[in-house]
Parts: sequence; structure tokens; C-alpha cells
Amino acid sequence: MKALLVVFRLLLLMLVVLLGATFALYNDQPVSLSFVLFETLEASFGLWLLVFLFAGVLLGIGSSAVALFQYRRRWTRVNRQLLALQRNAALESPDSTELAVKD
Repeated sequence: MKALLVVFRLLLLMLVVLLGATFALYNDQPVSLSFVLFETLEASFGLWLLVFLFAGVLLGIGSSAVALFQYRRRWTRVNRQLLALQRNAALESPDSTELAVKD
């Protein structure tokens, strides 16, 4: 089952690459992008779209990594607190072999 999933992912990746290459080939009109302070070199429209798509993917992964790092740090801190509370409770509780009986 794991091998089938790997093959499926590879086929999906190949399909995405093929679609991206086809998209870049059919959108070959040269354009130059004008930003506030500078202007870029002329390149095909499809290439610029793929560059900005890739940049967006990288920014998305980066922002997700930051959030994941914060959650892991918080989880580690809470886990340490839980372990400390469990240790304190084990030290303060009576021995499990002795039963406390109230009259």
C-alpha cells in the first residue's frame, strides 16, 4: 500500500510539472514587470507566473513552519509542566500498598 502511495505521488508530481511546462510554453509573450522602484527584465508571461507561484508556495511553507514551530514549543512547555505535576503528585501521594482508611 505504501508503494502504491509513492507511485501515485510521483505520477501526480509528473502531471503538475507537465502542466506547468505546457503552461509556460503556451504563454510565451515577453513581458516586463514594473514595480515601484525598479523594472524587471523581459521574460515570458508563463515564466513570470510560475516564478510567482513558486514564491507563493515557499512563503506558504515558511509561514506554516513558523506556526508549527510555535505549536511545538508550546506543546513541549505544557508537556514539561505535566511531567512536573505528575512527579509532584507521585511524591505527595501515599504509597500505593498502604490504604488510608478513615473512621
